[in-house]
Amino acid sequence: MSVSSEVRDVENEIDSKIQSLQIWKTKRSVILRALMEFCEEYTTMVHKGALDSKLFESGSEVLPILQHEQTKRTGAFWALKWTIEFSTEDGSDGPIKPKELREIIRIGEAYDVLVDALKLAEIGDIAIEVSQNPKEIVCYEGADLTGLDSDIVTHQQLHGLLNTQVSLTRNSDQLTSRWKAGDYRRVTRKLSQSATELEDEIGIKPEYRRAFGIGDVSVPKPTLVTLRRPRYKPDKHVFDSLTIPFEFSEPFKWNARSFLETPIVRIASQYYALSSDLKTIDTYDDYMLRLAAREDPNQYNRVSGLREDRMIDKCKFAFGEQADSWVIRRKVELENPEQEVDIIAERHDASLAIELKSTLRPETLWEVHKRNLDIKKGVSQIKSIIERGVARTGLVITDVYRGDFRCWDEALRRDVTIGTLHEIEELAQDPDNAIQAMKEKAGVKTEGRSGQRLPDRNAEILGWTLRLVDSEP
Repeated sequence: MSVSSEVRDVENEIDSKIQSLQIWKTKRSVILRALMEFCEEYTTMVHKGALDSKLFESGSEVLPILQHEQTKRTGAFWALKWTIEFSTEDGSDGPIKPKELREIIRIGEAYDVLVDALKLAEIGDIAIEVSQNPKEIVCYEGADLTGLDSDIVTHQQLHGLLNTQVSLTRNSDQLTSRWKAGDYRRVTRKLSQSATELEDEIGIKPEYRRAFGIGDVSVPKPTLVTLRRPRYKPDKHVFDSLTIPFEFSEPFKWNARSFLETPIVRIASQYYALSSDLKTIDTYDDYMLRLAAREDPNQYNRVSGLREDRMIDKCKFAFGEQADSWVIRRKVELENPEQEVDIIAERHDASLAIELKSTLRPETLWEVHKRNLDIKKGVSQIKSIIERGVARTGLVITDVYRGDFRCWDEALRRDVTIGTLHEIEELAQDPDNAIQAMKEKAGVKTEGRSGQRLPDRNAEILGWTLRLVDSEP
């Protein structure tokens, strides 16, 4: 299934309308600063809302609040890229109306969904139809993909943001031709420390503290800080990789989808970033790996095998640490037909076949699709291993992502479980309970599933309504 010419015409119409927006007549530096100040104010509001929710049990869930922040940040990131593409320093000095700024961010939110929908439609994963009266872009996701799995969808919407990468990268790993993992970590640590020193605090109002009988409570306030570009390499190479290109780049526009890969923005001759962003990339490896994979995919792929070997070592260590230890075989080669198993673990009458997958946590629907393909391939491989009688139980273990409803639909049919390295010690101790826990963490319910389709999801984008529908065309 391909994208029809009618859909492409609508895409071109939307792109043309974005390019002709009045906001691009404003000076580039004015728009960039307004967008960064929006991110500062909005992120502060989200952090305060999450703090209030936890302290006062207001009924608001923290995770949906954070998910909403991610959506807004996605829209702001598109707006930043469009600013570099369509505006210049020769524009007017503004000021930008708040309504105008909010509108371009909202357009960015919907545009991100449209971009993924077009990619998925190109490979036949969904179908897209357009209607001129009313003006609608309808994306049919297919009942077989989501129809009986709304419980899992809801669960992952709430908990997917908490998945963190198990660190398998050493400082000596040459992730790109210009910098090593250790270089990235050193630079981001310095940036995080300097940003922390400039942060204000978000405090709870005194009347709240008195009413709830609590003392002083505060959290760091996400603060827009000014940065200095390092003078010497490789530090300046890392800094440049973390900075959104000052001149328009077509590959960057389409390939960069996460603000945290490149959180630094050059405005005129100064460099700015949110303190909370710098602390995030200093804490987790996810964005270092995403940046390396996008910037230098060939070099990144050269060292990816090292992470897979380290996954095997972690599994072997966890199984070997048990009092009633397992017999472990790694990289087992089978013949007739030829097939390789990453790990075979045996103890008494229990035997496990484990396929390991080193992945990156997906940030977009298109990335979810690509990760799913890899995981489903692992599920298929493990199922064939079980059918050959090599082991009784099969698992696919990743370092961060356990698959969405599509992966689990296939895994359950093939009696294969998907887990992460976070659970490998539990698996080694008690396989049966660990496997059940993995299913619960993924949102799989063996009883009481709703059997309901997902509700339609709508967004407005420049005169068009974008609809996501959980059914066939």
